[in-house]
Amino acid sequence: MIRSVLLALIIAACLYAFSWLGEAPGGPFVRACVGVALGITVATVAYGEATWTTVAVGALSPLSLAALEAQSFALAASVMCFLWLVPRLALAETRRTLATLVTASLVAAAVAGWVFASYIGGPLPAQLASCVFAGSCLSLVTILVPVDTSVGCALRTAAAVIQSPARAALERAAAAHREAVRLPSAPRRAEWGKLARMADERAGLARAQGVDAIEARKDLDERIEALAEELAPMPSRETPPSAEPEIPVADGTLAEESAGAEVAPTMPPTTSPPDPR
Repeated sequence: MIRSVLLALIIAACLYAFSWLGEAPGGPFVRACVGVALGITVATVAYGEATWTTVAVGALSPLSLAALEAQSFALAASVMCFLWLVPRLALAETRRTLATLVTASLVAAAVAGWVFASYIGGPLPAQLASCVFAGSCLSLVTILVPVDTSVGCALRTAAAVIQSPARAALERAAAAHREAVRLPSAPRRAEWGKLARMADERAGLARAQGVDAIEARKDLDERIEALAEELAPMPSRETPPSAEPEIPVADGTLAEESAGAEVAPTMPPTTSPPDPR
């Protein structure tokens, strides 16, 4: 939730920056550089990691705004907003999730672009409100359609081509990383990044031949399993507690003496004296 709120505020700030970027001093070159930096920032935050995809798509987003602005500013803003969400499409695990994510991203981008364009020339409070609303629309997609993390996707992709015990360790780590990013405490990014790099290196050696390749695969498998056990330990299989021995039954009653309870003595049956008459 905190990450979604942060994403909404970052998008709102970048949209507001785009609203006055055309009048900023410095010339077209400086304005273009600032626009590219803003686009890369939003795409990277929405994806969760800086990659060549986020950099390329983020750099193209302000160009789409400049190219389509003359035809329709609302359309240009919608296309720019949609491009910010495009890198997340690669994190969809199933085709159904991908279709849902594409639909939600298109709708959210259309609404965000239309609202942003409608109040671009209005009073300052209206501009700020439109930017926050547009950022909330785009951020809502990350809540309604959750996808895998970038690290988790990398681990699953590498595990798919690995035929060794390290495959199970990578799949377990991928599932654990998706849950870890939802916790309040920040995940151990350096260790997770190291595991992703080792998994990518191990996947590259999957079809290599030779003694050196075999030794390298064995060494990487051991290191991957050790680091995965540290980041995502296997759940311990606790043995169920042994059942308490049953108290033996004597004469139809439980032997309460063994439990420390006192047993009332049984009284012999009494008979009434015979009637002398």
